[in-house]
Amino acid sequence: ACLAGVRDLMISIAPLFVTAVICALIGERGENGSGLKRAAPGLLLALVPVLFGGLGYMVNAGVLAERYAFADYSVQSLSMGTFSDLYNVIYNTFVDLGFQDFQKLFSVEGLLGVGGVTAWIVSIILAFHTIRHSREASAVFMQVFWLMVQFVITCVFIFLSGAELLHMLYLLPIIIWIFPALAAADLREGYGAAETEKPGKAPKRAGAKRERTGTRGWKRLLGGDAAVSVHGLVSIAACLLILCNGLFYTGFFRDPSSIRLEYTGLNYNDTGTVKGLQPVADYLKENGYTLIYGSYWDAAVVTELSDGAVKSLPVEEGSHKHPIKYMKWLADLKLQDPEWVKTQKVGIVANMELSYAVADFKDLDAVEVASFGGYTLYELPNPAALAEDLS
Repeated sequence: ACLAGVRDLMISIAPLFVTAVICALIGERGENGSGLKRAAPGLLLALVPVLFGGLGYMVNAGVLAERYAFADYSVQSLSMGTFSDLYNVIYNTFVDLGFQDFQKLFSVEGLLGVGGVTAWIVSIILAFHTIRHSREASAVFMQVFWLMVQFVITCVFIFLSGAELLHMLYLLPIIIWIFPALAAADLREGYGAAETEKPGKAPKRAGAKRERTGTRGWKRLLGGDAAVSVHGLVSIAACLLILCNGLFYTGFFRDPSSIRLEYTGLNYNDTGTVKGLQPVADYLKENGYTLIYGSYWDAAVVTELSDGAVKSLPVEEGSHKHPIKYMKWLADLKLQDPEWVKTQKVGIVANMELSYAVADFKDLDAVEVASFGGYTLYELPNPAALAEDLS
């Protein structure tokens, strides 16, 4: 629970603890006051990852923050949500399930999107039915957890404001919980032949007309008495729809030109970054550069392609007074020390957007030394001055 500790806390750890509490209360109501006592070990066990998550955040704030720059949740504040916030959560959940506005309804992409959303709706219906009717504690626990995962994440996006929270990083991971939720759904109670007789209900007369064989067979199938029940078939079908969606979109990432899709994930969708930066990394190594500034999506790639020989710091466009500023995410603070920087050969690997910022930075005295397609390499005669300005 380090850099992703708080995110894990929201998408699994906190919902798990809330689920344990709810299930304990359900047991308390149904067992004449003994439910909480029996559930105490489970509650303590669910509390353990919460404590570790808190410990991970403390490690972030007290240890890693001294060595690396990264965004944290200190800039977030509580606020009253709007219907727009709720709409964004629902819409982005549908997008993660394969739904896209521009797709034709009866295309492969459109049908998979409809199937993914339908599977999600079915999982919600089955969850509520299982909680209401099932006598299986494990089945009820899984359905409560599935609902709480979505409830907690929805609250996060509605009631937290401040730095941008990318929906994809939170909503996409929770989709995986749909598989165990569907597998644990229980339709054996509340429908068909398996439904228990309600108290006070008069028994059928001995001479009553016998049910047709086909009707009894259907009830057995629906109630779960058959080898393969409707519950099983529905769950399997929903899981297959989600799986097909995943495989289909995996094909898109392997070859984006093969499928007509609009990428709506992270705010960077250039699939040719490595190919475009390889000659840049080669040039930097051959000419003795040891540190470069670049956009977040380019800087780390240059370091990787140069086998670590060229260190990098992510920067972004700033204000009119300071056209370039550090991007506070996964940056080694040692590389920001002006005393260390002035001993290095430093350059700026600028994409088109960053090139405009370099041009606006009149006091930078950056010298253009090479151009590689969509990238321009600038050398800094006085790199310590930039490091001090950025600091």
